[in-house]
Amino acid sequence: MRGALKPKYAMGLISFISGIELTNVVILTMFGALYGYIGLILSLAALAPFTYLQQAIAIFGKTFGKPPSSALADLSKWLQWLYLDLVIASSLIILFVNIASFSAIASSVIGGSWLHYALLLTGCIMAVGNTDRSGILSKATYLSLITISLYLLVLAVNSSKLGTAWSKPSVEIDFKMLLALLGASASPYSLLIQEGEACEKGVYLGSILGAFISLTVVSVSILTLHPATAFYVSDIVKPFNSLSYIAKYAYLLSIASTVLLSSISIILACSSIALRTAGLRGFYKCKSIINGLAILMIVITALISRAETSELLTQAVVAGTAIVGALTSPMLMLLAACFMNAWVKRGLKFFALNSLALLIISLVSTCLIALGLSEVITCK
Repeated sequence: MRGALKPKYAMGLISFISGIELTNVVILTMFGALYGYIGLILSLAALAPFTYLQQAIAIFGKTFGKPPSSALADLSKWLQWLYLDLVIASSLIILFVNIASFSAIASSVIGGSWLHYALLLTGCIMAVGNTDRSGILSKATYLSLITISLYLLVLAVNSSKLGTAWSKPSVEIDFKMLLALLGASASPYSLLIQEGEACEKGVYLGSILGAFISLTVVSVSILTLHPATAFYVSDIVKPFNSLSYIAKYAYLLSIASTVLLSSISIILACSSIALRTAGLRGFYKCKSIINGLAILMIVITALISRAETSELLTQAVVAGTAIVGALTSPMLMLLAACFMNAWVKRGLKFFALNSLALLIISLVSTCLIALGLSEVITCK
């Protein structure tokens, strides 16, 4: 495509976008606003392993000769299909969360019904996702860089409030929130796309930059919103109150670009799975399903919405991201099995160490799921 990025830069861009997509920004802002420095520590603990995992998956394909999703077929075709199905399920949820979050923010900044913005964004995603115009994506990439500049500017303006970061969390941390943090950090669709090319350097730079911006988001939230006793999705624009009102509109534009890029990445991931498993017919069928589900999820949310729309949308975003975190656990177990099989076949320590690390992360996430379920049962 004319104007398209080179593969290594494209993979790095996906790593970067997955680090600043709206799902990630909302959950990290919430952690900073509610939990202060504890939220920053938890965010770092969640981001670090997935930042490394993006690099490890890129190296796996180059070293082993095939990507992890294909290498799983050596163990079992059923396991391969399970992994790909988990990627699709989690990606569709992230797509919904992105659209819902952006709609709430746009409604807060501009005014009007959030549903109008949801339908408008869905139309843009479908239109761009079904074209080959890389120029549109390039412009969206440049616009998304505004997000970085704005967060760094707010961080500099509010650096004198550093003392607020050390106050105690204003609410208790529950396991659903921890699962949501895990889901926001994982971005499963990016892992699938990045394994297609052995572009370690591009992925490394992109993932590091994405993690840096994510931690900046938490820090800005701590300095401007903490301690907060409640948080809504639309609150993520409050840190920009210290700047000109134009900053809010610039932020909204950059976030729209980020949502567009991450949504296109999700469509690419799901379409590549369909193309791999069901051929060209499955590819077009998958694109139709994605477009239909995006609209269906908006309609369902609109039908169940009442007066407390902000609270409903926030609960939906947290619950959806927590489900992604729950789906991430079996995905990590499957990747751990894949790395272990590669270690048995090749005998490289790289595979063994990564298999152990993935197993530990998946066990931690499984414990969070179990504790979250027990918490729900106890409340009932």
